[in-house]
Amino acid sequence: MIGGTEAGAGNLISGVVIDRSVGPDPDGNRIQGNIIGLNARGDARVSNQSYGIALHSGKETTIGGTSPAARNVVSGNVADGIFLNSSVTGIQIQGNYIGTDAAGSQAIGNGDVNTPFSEEAIHIQGPKNIVGGSVPGARNVISGNRGSGIVVASQGENQILGNYIGVSASGASALGNGWDGIIVSNSARNVIGGATAGAGNVISGNRRNGVDMGGNESTGNRLQGNLIGTDATGTQSLGNSEVGVNLGGNNNTLGGLTPAERNVISGNTLDGVIISGVFGNQRNRIIGNYIGTDIRGIGALGNGGSGVLLITEEQFVSGARKPAQATPSRSTAVTASGSTPDRVTPLYPILSSPTRNWELNWEPTPGLIWATV
Repeated sequence: MIGGTEAGAGNLISGVVIDRSVGPDPDGNRIQGNIIGLNARGDARVSNQSYGIALHSGKETTIGGTSPAARNVVSGNVADGIFLNSSVTGIQIQGNYIGTDAAGSQAIGNGDVNTPFSEEAIHIQGPKNIVGGSVPGARNVISGNRGSGIVVASQGENQILGNYIGVSASGASALGNGWDGIIVSNSARNVIGGATAGAGNVISGNRRNGVDMGGNESTGNRLQGNLIGTDATGTQSLGNSEVGVNLGGNNNTLGGLTPAERNVISGNTLDGVIISGVFGNQRNRIIGNYIGTDIRGIGALGNGGSGVLLITEEQFVSGARKPAQATPSRSTAVTASGSTPDRVTPLYPILSSPTRNWELNWEPTPGLIWATV
């Protein structure tokens, strides 16, 4: 146990120059109630010169918890806020503020202040870890960091649930990470969000993409039930500065057949979703999402570019079988590579709407797509 939930049990761990500020190796540890990288008030940087928390081996450690007393504030460190090595598994990271002050309202990010886009809030290399949870107390606020919010470059089967990534603790204002909200790189069978109530993440306000997934080994991942580019109510725009979801890899699913699996991908500066062929990406599925509307599917919260931009073959964009009568914004088109954002070429001007999407297949022949109606 490092810290605790009792009054006065938390530690102030700041200004350290060692390999790691907190890094137990045995199993079943708890790290709770600490301030790591800030002063005692939790409002100014007193940096550890490496990681905030680093686990290099072991399993089933809990970092934080579901009560406010268990919360760690892990901010202002020169390297990653939390680092999980490849041999680490079964870790639960819950209820922490990572990259903010103790109030969760101001950015005091992890990462070198002299190096833009450096380091991550959470860097996961091991499998079967959980970041967040479906109850409000398990929510991590992962915002204001110099690099990305969460990087998963691992053996996979991790879960990222119910977090605020790039927004303040209130969920009402942007507090963006300096790069992507979440990166999944060559990692399989991870779950971002879910159909369970409270499992969806808010991934908004980040200075690049909301979610960036790539690499041939990124397969079988699911992104469901998230708000990407909006506030926590799903009614106001807090867009990511580039794309909502940059979807690569193979056989990944964005959305699902039930309302609970639906992502709202709206208000982003560029495209809602891009699927490119950089890594030979194939057979990804975009199903049942609201792209360019609010959470009700009624009000317009347009992305600045295309709703879905396909730059590859053998993808599936599916949902309703009939076109809507009016687009909620110019961000609702599905466009082929090279098309202008407010026009679909060569298919239809209306493909994504409050009634979801058409089903599309992309042929290897450049520029040829057709609808299954």
